[in-house]
Amino acid sequence: MYEESPGLDCITKTEIINNLHNALVFPVDSDEIQKMHLRDEMVNIAEKANDLKLKHIWEIEYYLKCSLVGTCLSIGEQRKILKKARHTTTGLKPYQIHGAIMERLNSKNTISLKLDKYLRHKYRRDIPVLLELTEEQFMNSWARFFMTERMEALFYVAAIRKDLSDEFIMEIFGEIHILGHTNIYRAVKHGQELNMHREANTKLAKQLNQTKERARGFQKKEKSLKVSLLESQALLQKLEANPSGMGDEKGRNAALESEKQVLSGQIKEIKALLEKKAEQMRKLERQKRRLEIEKFDLQGTNEYLTAELSDLIGKIEKVEACTKCNEPDCPKTHLCDKRILIVGGITKMKHFYQRLIEKNGAIFEYHDGYMQNGNGNLEKRVRRCDLILCPVDCNSHAACMRVKKLGRKYGKHYKILRRSSLSAISNALVEIEQDRNMLQ
Repeated sequence: MYEESPGLDCITKTEIINNLHNALVFPVDSDEIQKMHLRDEMVNIAEKANDLKLKHIWEIEYYLKCSLVGTCLSIGEQRKILKKARHTTTGLKPYQIHGAIMERLNSKNTISLKLDKYLRHKYRRDIPVLLELTEEQFMNSWARFFMTERMEALFYVAAIRKDLSDEFIMEIFGEIHILGHTNIYRAVKHGQELNMHREANTKLAKQLNQTKERARGFQKKEKSLKVSLLESQALLQKLEANPSGMGDEKGRNAALESEKQVLSGQIKEIKALLEKKAEQMRKLERQKRRLEIEKFDLQGTNEYLTAELSDLIGKIEKVEACTKCNEPDCPKTHLCDKRILIVGGITKMKHFYQRLIEKNGAIFEYHDGYMQNGNGNLEKRVRRCDLILCPVDCNSHAACMRVKKLGRKYGKHYKILRRSSLSAISNALVEIEQDRNMLQ
């Protein structure tokens, strides 16, 4: 129950929540500044009253912890918590900092206490308001503020509330999990677009260099023609200055005049061609500068998405990782030590496929799907594997047909996948877990 606080005239629980809600929803103007101290007192009263209804970070469900830390805390905040707990952070990469946090959230210790206290303080104004919502009201708020800055507070309070149903918690976790898969797909698409722009920029740069070479050749030819023209003009002036010799030089003079006209016409053509090439060069320079700007933007986006992709892969591994427990009732027992072959897919994502397969307890095998070197290498891999996964979007038709033929020949189970994304591979493993007879 809420107790009466000094300086407050018997403020009721409903009045405290309403005041807290107004403080969160509406911006504070100059008239509200003098009331901030009073609201802080109300928050402290509500926190003490609500503390018995909340879980600590080490008490929440294991599958929520990784997503909760990744969503509610930046890498900088996680590093700060480790430093306060006197844990070294020098030289640690972002995924190592995240891993150091996650290793210590299953029990009550210095790091988990620091993190729990930090989150309680960070969302101290949201907790009293969200704690008073019914499950239906909470779901409406979640649907309204999903993918906004308020989503973090809703996710945190949902995880630490003791009165919400498991079905509701799983629905929230499922949306967060699918959001991670969506971001991975977007990161891959951005990487492909960046590679396309790089190739286009390289091609344009090559064309620009070739145009410059041709322009230099035309300039040399123009200089040579100008020298020839000056020589012809000098000879003509000499003949005009000596009329007595013009009788014998009429034929030569006529030939020189004709050559002069030809050379003049050639010079005009060369000048027109040079002007045209110069305009083309200016256009190519402008296009090159524009592509360089796009290249820098895409590089920055790619670096950001690469870091985000690594963080999301780490979250997927924490959720789906196999611990090699060797328990007979483990849902991943049928995958342990089974050899799974992936044929085709995106070659640059090979190590992501390997991490996903091995974190499920299986042994990873890979073939890029190229059949130029014959079928012997693929056939050997099929013979020693227990299951073959063959995506068709990044694969050759011959490889897909060969997988089907070899699978029937050696009695191996195979699955033809429409896509080669990590989510498609992950979904295939989930289907295998649901149909345990496939690998038995």
